[in-house]
Amino acid sequence: MEPSILMHLTRSRILHMLVTEGPCSVAHIASALGLSSRVTHREITFLVSRGIVTRIVPTDGRIDPDFAARVPEIFQEMARAHQFLGLKL
Repeated sequence: MEPSILMHLTRSRILHMLVTEGPCSVAHIASALGLSSRVTHREITFLVSRGIVTRIVPTDGRIDPDFAARVPEIFQEMARAHQFLGLKL
């Protein structure tokens, strides 16, 4: 069994920010967490590919999309992390 996505510190920090602050752009996430744009974009791309984060197309004329956490999928991933660690829910 592969480790949970949540066991990666940078990804966990990004998800925590998206859950607590709501949808954010890559630039905002990078700035708020002190990460490079390249690292932030790479991790967001990974999270989108795994279905944990979704891309939101801006409707206000901006070019850069926002990204939002998919909370039900995060709970499923938390269950996987508990199972990986051998913890009971």
